[in-house]
Amino acid sequence: MAISDSSYSKLVAWLKLLLPLVALGILSTLFFLARGTGPEMSLGIDDDQIAELAEEQRLSTPSYLGVTPDGAAISFSADVARPDPTSAERLIATTVSGRIEPDDGSWVSIASRDGVLNTDAGTARLTGGVVMETSTGIRMTTDALNAELGLGEVSTDLEVVVDAPFGRLTANAMRYSSGQDTPEQNQLVFSNGVYLIYQPVN
Repeated sequence: MAISDSSYSKLVAWLKLLLPLVALGILSTLFFLARGTGPEMSLGIDDDQIAELAEEQRLSTPSYLGVTPDGAAISFSADVARPDPTSAERLIATTVSGRIEPDDGSWVSIASRDGVLNTDAGTARLTGGVVMETSTGIRMTTDALNAELGLGEVSTDLEVVVDAPFGRLTANAMRYSSGQDTPEQNQLVFSNGVYLIYQPVN
């Protein structure tokens, strides 16, 4: 049976709308279900967000929930995420916040103005001023931070300024791992020119 010109035009118009939406949905899901995470994870996208994807090629308030192989709970969210026009496996996010909670009751929170999320590698590069705080009262600021989402690890090779109960510390590199099988389990490791101003508690 022949297809009329009118039906063909309608089909093409619908495909132009649906195919980019499907592609972006798959891309977003690939990131938020990062490699190496456990089975307990979810990605919430409601009907309004799907409509936004079709119209503006963006996700509003996307969120990621996962569990590392060592049992640390990880959550990340952003105000907005858009596909990177130069790289199919990357998303560009704004106002990013995250939290890592190992099973020992401690926690680490992270906030940044911007982020680039690599769906293939399961990593994130947080930029625009990063603030990291711990349950032990340590607060760190740095220009950028790398996150391994599936492993619960964050690191930077840039200057870090640390305010802690024991005083102020600066270093040119930092690494945190929530993994139970690493020497740095639930610890912050500072390196590459560490300078401490000790302020004893009265």
